[in-house]
Amino acid sequence: MNWDAIGAVGEIVGAIAVVISLVYVAAQIRQNTAAVRVSTHQDLLANQTAAQHIAAANPQVAELWQKADDDYDGLSPAEKKQFTVFSLNMFNTFQSARFSHEANLLPEEVWEAWVRGYASIIGSSPGVRREWVALRELYTPNIRHVVDTLVSEHENLT
Repeated sequence: MNWDAIGAVGEIVGAIAVVISLVYVAAQIRQNTAAVRVSTHQDLLANQTAAQHIAAANPQVAELWQKADDDYDGLSPAEKKQFTVFSLNMFNTFQSARFSHEANLLPEEVWEAWVRGYASIIGSSPGVRREWVALRELYTPNIRHVVDTLVSEHENLT
């Protein structure tokens, strides 16, 4: 065997090792992307669940939300602030879901489920719709478009 043949075999072995390494790295990237997607959705759900738990477990918050729906103008200044913070939390979580979707971390069918959930909240809560009108400029054009569409769709139904 001459040195040229040994060198050629070494180059082939090196090329095969590079290809195997690239396949391994690609698999690791896919696995990491999947883990990030799951983690992103779990974080969004945890935040949303915390807000829902506050409303469900705290009669005062549930009563405040009902009062905002029934007679928003009758809220005291302190109640308006509390309801505004509660609404901000909901809208911030929704905006985070939108960002995650735009970054391909939230699949289309999951994003559509978020939209349906918020459509339900917006459709059933005049107080939340009113807060949206007051707060909408705090949000990006993409989320404003989505929520404005949901509000408009509800107003067209009533």
